[in-house]
Amino acid sequence: MKKIELLFNELSKIKNKNRVKLFIMEIIILLLVFGSFLMDISFQYKIIILVVLSIIFLMILVLYLKKQKMISYSRNHYQNHPLDVIQILEKRKTYFLDIFDFTNETLIFKEIIRTLKTYRKYQDKFTIGPWDIIYNHHKTKVFSENLILKNKSSINQLNQKIENIAPEVKTLLKSLGIDYHKIYNTWERKIGGKSNCFELMYPVYGLILNDSQVLSHGLKYKIYQINDVTSLKPYETQIENEDVIMLHIKVQF
Repeated sequence: MKKIELLFNELSKIKNKNRVKLFIMEIIILLLVFGSFLMDISFQYKIIILVVLSIIFLMILVLYLKKQKMISYSRNHYQNHPLDVIQILEKRKTYFLDIFDFTNETLIFKEIIRTLKTYRKYQDKFTIGPWDIIYNHHKTKVFSENLILKNKSSINQLNQKIENIAPEVKTLLKSLGIDYHKIYNTWERKIGGKSNCFELMYPVYGLILNDSQVLSHGLKYKIYQINDVTSLKPYETQIENEDVIMLHIKVQF
């Protein structure tokens, strides 16, 4: 699956950076060991400090190597044994492997788990600009039909402008099972008391296959220009504990 491969590729990219951080940690421990022998304390205490720091040194090294082994196993088996991989990644805390998760690794592990848990729910495919998505057409349509407007007053004020959005946008939303009148939320920018831009937000139940917000070099800065005044950008988020792609449609005038 392309998204999972991208996430594992990201882990490979940051591996060397994290290895340097680990190396610095180990050097600090060794310096503390040597420093303890220069301290004006009894030889017995020096031995105790040496033993304790040596144990910490070895624990860090062993846990790091075990984590790399876990990553390698997960990458090789996620396609045929996704449930096993989910279980292994979730048990990092049990084995104390998460102690040495750097911030970027933690986010990537969470994204891998989230994707493996949900992607089988989406049977439909669609492409919007550079983004390939998988989604649940029926669930998206039902949600759109029963949508309770989050920002009703603002949407009512934009009602006439919404009617005049580009036909390409209406066609795009319809193909995804969305009624363009049923807007989840909206945002409007005003300069000097006058509106010159508004943004409409529509949720699609699905996942972006070829991008993730945790990737250092992905599609996060891409914008799909529908016409001269209308652009679109999807973001992955959650509504009521459900994974959704929020389509942000911006109209300038």
